[in-house]
Amino acid sequence: MKVIIEVSRQFEYVLNKLEANFTLWELKEFTHLRSTYAKSMYRLLKQWRTKGTREFNLNEFNFLLDIPPSYKSGSVDQKVLKPILDELPKYFKVLKLIKIKVNTR
Repeated sequence: MKVIIEVSRQFEYVLNKLEANFTLWELKEFTHLRSTYAKSMYRLLKQWRTKGTREFNLNEFNFLLDIPPSYKSGSVDQKVLKPILDELPKYFKVLKLIKIKVNTR
């Protein structure tokens, strides 16, 4: 079977250059990650790699990583943060996690 798609020459690379090194490299990295949370964070951090930092408030973090509401702080540390910190430093030169405790009173 054959699919023929016609696009503007300006956008030809979108279809014909999908195997560019950066795409294959990132896909290879991504497929080597074991944790679902590490994969989600990898994807999020790659979107911000040129800025250098990314902050998440707690609600945003829980939503983006689809963390169950039943997870208490200890569960998040063990089941979410630990796999992220175990797997991602080899793909991000300086990966730091800083928890900021906000006083709600």
